[in-house]
Amino acid sequence: MKKPLLNKQTPSCLYCRLAKLAPDGKSLLCPKRGITNGAMSCRSFKYDPLRRLPVEEPVLPKFDFEDFRI
Repeated sequence: MKKPLLNKQTPSCLYCRLAKLAPDGKSLLCPKRGITNGAMSCRSFKYDPLRRLPVEEPVLPKFDFEDFRI
Protein backbone atom coordinates (compact mmCIF):
# COMPACT_ATOMS: atom_id res chain seq x y z
CA MET A 1 0.00 0.00 0.00
CA LYS A 2 1.29 3.47 -0.88
CA LYS A 3 1.91 6.05 1.80
CA PRO A 4 -0.31 9.15 1.79
CA LEU A 5 0.99 12.29 0.10
CA LEU A 6 1.30 14.05 3.46
CA ASN A 7 4.51 12.13 4.14
CA LYS A 8 6.15 13.69 1.05
CA GLN A 9 6.74 17.10 2.66
CA THR A 10 10.11 18.83 2.49
CA PRO A 11 11.82 18.17 5.83
CA SER A 12 11.91 21.23 8.05
CA CYS A 13 12.17 21.51 11.82
CA LEU A 14 9.14 23.82 11.77
CA TYR A 15 6.91 20.87 10.85
CA CYS A 16 8.68 18.14 12.82
CA ARG A 17 6.82 16.23 15.51
CA LEU A 18 9.94 16.07 17.70
CA ALA A 19 10.82 19.80 17.78
CA LYS A 20 9.40 22.09 20.46
CA LEU A 21 9.25 25.89 20.42
CA ALA A 22 11.95 27.50 22.58
CA PRO A 23 11.01 30.06 25.26
CA ASP A 24 12.40 32.89 23.12
CA GLY A 25 9.75 32.13 20.45
CA LYS A 26 12.24 32.21 17.55
CA SER A 27 14.19 28.95 17.72
CA LEU A 28 13.23 25.30 18.17
CA LEU A 29 14.46 22.71 20.64
CA CYS A 30 15.19 19.34 19.04
CA PRO A 31 16.12 16.25 21.09
CA LYS A 32 18.39 15.11 18.24
CA ARG A 33 20.11 18.35 17.12
CA GLY A 34 19.66 20.72 20.06
CA ILE A 35 18.75 24.35 19.38
CA THR A 36 17.85 24.85 15.71
CA ASN A 37 16.14 27.35 13.45
CA GLY A 38 13.11 26.42 11.34
CA ALA A 39 15.05 25.84 8.11
CA MET A 40 17.11 22.91 9.38
CA SER A 41 16.16 19.22 9.34
CA CYS A 42 17.68 15.83 10.08
CA ARG A 43 17.13 12.13 9.40
CA SER A 44 14.80 11.86 12.39
CA PHE A 45 12.24 14.18 10.75
CA LYS A 46 8.66 13.14 11.49
CA TYR A 47 6.03 15.24 9.72
CA ASP A 48 3.24 16.66 11.89
CA PRO A 49 0.41 18.07 9.71
CA LEU A 50 -1.07 20.00 12.66
CA ARG A 51 1.97 22.30 12.78
CA ARG A 52 1.41 23.63 9.26
CA LEU A 53 -0.53 26.90 9.19
CA PRO A 54 -3.23 27.07 6.51
CA VAL A 55 -3.01 29.68 3.80
CA GLU A 56 -5.39 32.59 4.41
CA GLU A 57 -8.33 32.87 2.06
CA PRO A 58 -8.12 35.80 -0.37
CA VAL A 59 -10.41 38.75 0.25
CA LEU A 60 -13.08 38.84 -2.42
CA PRO A 61 -14.14 42.17 -3.89
CA LYS A 62 -17.58 43.51 -3.00
CA PHE A 63 -20.06 43.37 -5.89
CA ASP A 64 -23.31 45.22 -6.19
CA PHE A 65 -26.33 44.66 -8.44
CA GLU A 66 -24.99 46.91 -11.22
CA ASP A 67 -21.98 44.66 -11.78
CA PHE A 68 -24.24 41.81 -12.95
CA ARG A 69 -26.51 43.83 -15.14
CA ILE A 70 -26.33 43.39 -18.93
